[in-house]
Amino acid sequence: MSTYIMILYHYTSLQGYRGIRQDGQINESPFGGADAAFGQGVYLTSRGPEWSAKEVIINNWGEAEVGISQYVRKVEYIIQVSVQKQNVIKASDGRDIYIHKGEIPKSAIMRVYRRDDKGNACSFQSKSSS
Repeated sequence: MSTYIMILYHYTSLQGYRGIRQDGQINESPFGGADAAFGQGVYLTSRGPEWSAKEVIINNWGEAEVGISQYVRKVEYIIQVSVQKQNVIKASDGRDIYIHKGEIPKSAIMRVYRRDDKGNACSFQSKSSS
């Protein structure tokens, strides 16, 4: 059986990034949580660091959400991961959202980016320096 790999991105805050480093994995958002509109899982997107914070916020939380500024901190860190396609499902509402069932181990993290004061994503940490 072939294993297909997907390169996706997980967006998080400084607090979330610190938790990932402490836990050694990206934990699932719990079922019924504010950031788990499609159920329990790790929420990912194929939209990488080249996308603006505003574009990612609209994709991840929806254009109808009030106050984009309340989500800016949640897209400060961009974590590039390599995951097996069979562990991922695509959200059905037309947005670019994927849900990974189960935690994502630190070994799957390829690179971490952090947005600077101007909103540009800068490489922060690569797998070789983790």
